[in-house]
Amino acid sequence: MAVITRFIPNTHVTRLTVLTDAFNQKAAVLPPQNIFSTGTSTRLDAIFAAFTLANTNVVKAEEDVGELSTDKQGTFVKLQRVCSHFIQVFNFAVEREVFSKDARLFYKLEKETGNLPDMASEDDLKKVATDLIAGEAARVAAGGAAMTNPAIADVIALNTPYNTQVTAHQTAALALIAAQKALNDLVPEADKVIKKIYDEAEATYNELDNDSQREACRQWGVIYISVGDNTVVTVQVVKTDGTPAGGVEVKLVQAGGKKLITNALGQVVFDTKVVGPATLEVRLVPGYQGEANKTQLITIVETVAMTVAVQL
Repeated sequence: MAVITRFIPNTHVTRLTVLTDAFNQKAAVLPPQNIFSTGTSTRLDAIFAAFTLANTNVVKAEEDVGELSTDKQGTFVKLQRVCSHFIQVFNFAVEREVFSKDARLFYKLEKETGNLPDMASEDDLKKVATDLIAGEAARVAAGGAAMTNPAIADVIALNTPYNTQVTAHQTAALALIAAQKALNDLVPEADKVIKKIYDEAEATYNELDNDSQREACRQWGVIYISVGDNTVVTVQVVKTDGTPAGGVEVKLVQAGGKKLITNALGQVVFDTKVVGPATLEVRLVPGYQGEANKTQLITIVETVAMTVAVQL
């Protein structure tokens, strides 16, 4: 049979929810109706302000990284394409004997084949672009005719903003790490204050019946969950095209934040004691501290196995 117990927050989102509800309720009542001790009230004010600001900074830093990632990836594809075309067109000219095979060495290409170098990674693409730009300048200085359609100017026109975007993205990524650390550093104090909130709320209303006590405590930020006999919850995660999303993280928030990684079929299976409303969080990057890529509410019926489909 399910029993109701208080839920101790284990994510930044749920911590902030408790702190916000407790702070807002305290601010909404007259001082004599404030159920918290002076010490807890003071600590709540401080940690609520600090945690809110730190969380806002993390969200903003995540948005910055996301936007810069999108911009950088778009330029990456264009630069990769123009570098590939430059080499292919040059190779066609070599076949027509417009240029000699030796001329490929200016670009650090294989003399006999002129095979396309690897450009799949950021570092590889940057090297290829640099080699083409330097190689074209050296070849023309040695008396060779400039390449056209595409010209090296087309490579430079994309390589310059790409390098700027790479630097900006690296700076933003470091800023995100710093913001996440600042937020993580507040967790010990936040958890201590939340325990005070729970303890003092339940002590204040301890003479009420259980249902009334919990309802009163919820007004001050306390979160309750139901736990009972084990229930199997299968989660099937699929991409927007309907194919399985393997290797992503699924968290059942109310189950102590338990995290599982989807298999090749896009599935995870929770064997949980949680009963009633629960939250699934799906993150494409396992272990990522920021907001989930998808959040889905479910209702667990004790001992009744269920399958949940989550589409990203």
